[in-house]
Amino acid sequence: MKTILNMGGLGKVMGAALIATTLFLSGCLADVRTSVVKKDGDSPANEAKGREILDRAWKAQGGDKMHDLGTYSYQATDTWKGMMGKMGKPWPSANADMEFKHIIGTFDGQVTFRNGKRAGEKAGLQSWNYYEVASNGELAFEKTNKRVRFGISAFHYFFELVDRLRNAPLIRYAGEEKMAGKTYDLVFVTWNKLTPHRQDDQYLVYVDQASGLVEYSVYTLRQNYLPGAGMLRGTISFQDFRAIDGILIPHVQSVYLGGPKRNAEAYVHRIQVSNFDFDGFEQQELRPDPMIEVVGDDKVIAERK
Repeated sequence: MKTILNMGGLGKVMGAALIATTLFLSGCLADVRTSVVKKDGDSPANEAKGREILDRAWKAQGGDKMHDLGTYSYQATDTWKGMMGKMGKPWPSANADMEFKHIIGTFDGQVTFRNGKRAGEKAGLQSWNYYEVASNGELAFEKTNKRVRFGISAFHYFFELVDRLRNAPLIRYAGEEKMAGKTYDLVFVTWNKLTPHRQDDQYLVYVDQASGLVEYSVYTLRQNYLPGAGMLRGTISFQDFRAIDGILIPHVQSVYLGGPKRNAEAYVHRIQVSNFDFDGFEQQELRPDPMIEVVGDDKVIAERK
C-alpha cells in the first residue's frame, strides 16, 4: 500500500478558499495553541482535563452510539462566496446541490452532483482510490481529482469530528473563552508534537459549558491542493443540531477565515443539510471494486489488484 500525506484531521480543505491571502503571508506555520497550552502543555492534569471535556462532548452529541451504525447519507447545499469561493471551491459549482454517502469511521465516501455541469455524475473514494461514475452508470477509477477528493474526505471528517479527535494522541485543556453570551471550554488537539509542524494539523475545539456541545473548531490548513495552506487557519461553526437515531447532527456548518466571527454571515462557505439518514444503504455500495483492500481510517492508498 502507498502511504499518502499525513493529514492530521483533514480540516484544511474546508478553508481552501482562503488561498487568496497567502500572497501576503510569511513562511510561518499557523499555530492555534492558547497561552494555557504553551505554558502547561506537558502537564498530566492538563491532558486529563482536556480528554475529559472532549469525551463529555462526544457523549453529549451521541458519539458513543455512532459505531453501532454503519453508514449515513444526506443531501446538502454548499455555498462558496465571492472571489475566494470561486478560487477555493472543491466542487464544480459555487452553489452546489449534492448528495453524500459515507461509511462511519473510514474515508470511504461518495458525492452525487445534483446540479451544474456535472449533474447526475458521482465521484467517490474507496480506500483513498478515486473513482467517478458517469450519468449513464459507467464506473472508472481515474487519476485523482484533488479538489473533489479533499471535499469528500473533509465533509466526511467534520461530520465525525468529535469521534475522530478524541482518539488523537495529543489532547490538552486550553482554557476558557466567553463569546456571544456563552462560556466555552477550549480543548487543543494535534498529532506527534504540540508545536506547529508541517505534517499535522492543529485543532482548537470550543465546547459550550451549558449544552456540552462542540459549537466551533479552529483548525490549521497544513496539506492542501493549493499552495501556502500551512500558513492559514479557519473556523468551522456547527449549528442547528437535530437528533437522528440519538445522535446530534449539525445541519448548518459555516466556515470562516481565521477565528470565530461575531458576524455569522461573514462565512467563506456554508453547507445546509437535509434528509440525513443512518444505515439507509449497504457499505458495499461505496466499495465498487471488491479487490481493493479495506483500510478503514488509515491514511494510505490501497493498491488496486
